[in-house]
Amino acid sequence: MPLDINTLTAQQQLASIYILYYDRAPDPAGFQFWESLLVEHLEDNNPNADGMSLEAIATEFSNQAETRAVYDFFDPEAENPSAL
Repeated sequence: MPLDINTLTAQQQLASIYILYYDRAPDPAGFQFWESLLVEHLEDNNPNADGMSLEAIATEFSNQAETRAVYDFFDPEAENPSAL
């Protein structure tokens, strides 16, 4: 049965990004950092407000060194980044 991410809390959705990108639970400091941005965004409920949406956070994960180490195609320095 597929997971319906809409049934998860914001914190569970954020944790799922860690699991899907890195196959691990979030580290406490990193989770707290991203959670504060997500909560700020959700509380303001304004796309131009400070903070970050879950989608923006997931996009930022693709720019992280840990992501590039796991997935070569995210690394702009990779020999052939478009090759999967």
